[in-house]
Amino acid sequence: AELVARCRAGRDLVVPALQRFPRLRIAAPDGAFYAFAAVDGLGDSLAFAKEALARVKVGVAPGAAFGLGGEGHIRLCFASAPARLAAALERLAPLLA
Repeated sequence: AELVARCRAGRDLVVPALQRFPRLRIAAPDGAFYAFAAVDGLGDSLAFAKEALARVKVGVAPGAAFGLGGEGHIRLCFASAPARLAAALERLAPLLA
């Protein structure tokens, strides 16, 4: 029950924050611990993930890791503390704008 509540709170923080970026398309998942967002204009999700880690110290999974249909997407785990998620979203903002 605690994990479900933490994931719900993380989802309710992360999904609306990501939806604010015009180049991202994302729907709130019903039962997951991650957000899977399509990023308009993203041709190499692995390169983006490496850049996010190097430049802003935020780890995202490249969509390509989940099959051919995942390319152009990023996956962000939201099973974390709200303060940590908010900080990660703030640091990611320049790469997603």
